[in-house]
Amino acid sequence: MKIFISGSGGFIGSNLSKKLSQNYEVISCSTLKENKLKLQNFKSIENLNSLNIIDLEGVEVLIHAAAVAHKNLTQDTIKQIKEVNIIQTQRLFRLAVDAKVKKIIFLSSVAVYGNSTEGSGVNESSELKANNYYAESKKLSEDYLKTLAQEYPIKYSILRLPMVYGAGAPGSFLMLKILSRKRFFLPIPLLDNDNKRTLVNIEKVIEIISRLIPSQDSEVVNIVNSDNVSTFDLLNFVLNKKNKVLRLRVGKHLNNFLLRFPFINSWYVKYYSSFVVKSKYNHYQKVNNTDDTLSDLDKYL
Repeated sequence: MKIFISGSGGFIGSNLSKKLSQNYEVISCSTLKENKLKLQNFKSIENLNSLNIIDLEGVEVLIHAAAVAHKNLTQDTIKQIKEVNIIQTQRLFRLAVDAKVKKIIFLSSVAVYGNSTEGSGVNESSELKANNYYAESKKLSEDYLKTLAQEYPIKYSILRLPMVYGAGAPGSFLMLKILSRKRFFLPIPLLDNDNKRTLVNIEKVIEIISRLIPSQDSEVVNIVNSDNVSTFDLLNFVLNKKNKVLRLRVGKHLNNFLLRFPFINSWYVKYYSSFVVKSKYNHYQKVNNTDDTLSDLDKYL
């Protein structure tokens, strides 16, 4: 089977390319100029618009991992998100249909559920509340892919991912890794508002994608660890390796007070809101299951 992976220069895409090339013929596509990761059948492109139908000739499964990541939303980043996550992504999906690709696996985000969750959290059937441009871009491309599947004989798997950690992970995980190795001279004050957040190991992501490749179903799947961690527990676990931590309890009244200030609200919601994500597909939830995220994450720090 021939598989085409976009975004192969990124963290998830490169791990997918290396793993899947052990069992499949994989074309690894990236905007990187050089094949520094030594990926199989590496194809360097200027952008997704550089691809044409001949590039997908004989491809049975397209895994679309290329995207502009969740950055601070400025006019420039909004323009990039629109171009890559919507316009170029939807063009690639249509190109796959024209090339008679049998299945598209699209890496989306749990951001489509909103900035936070309430109660026991969300699953694949929950209402979508995309409330920033990044989340909206993912939702729009999800909807476009579903529409194509209704009109043409192509299957899809839409994968909604939370923060993915593992060896070489960028973004928030990289920040945690740096903090785990840094020594401060005074106790570090950390807020604790008893929130809960869901993460996922890159190994689980890859294993579930491997199982979805031959599947003939079209479905939306949340790929998540089975447990949840609070922001305090996560930071305390990382910082306590070389430092002392001062716990600052945040009760309901203080929590509401902090949310009143715009300059505090943005980072407080981003890092201290509850975001619990579950999967209603038990057979996927059991794959490479992690029920102790902190201990699992420690392997990569």
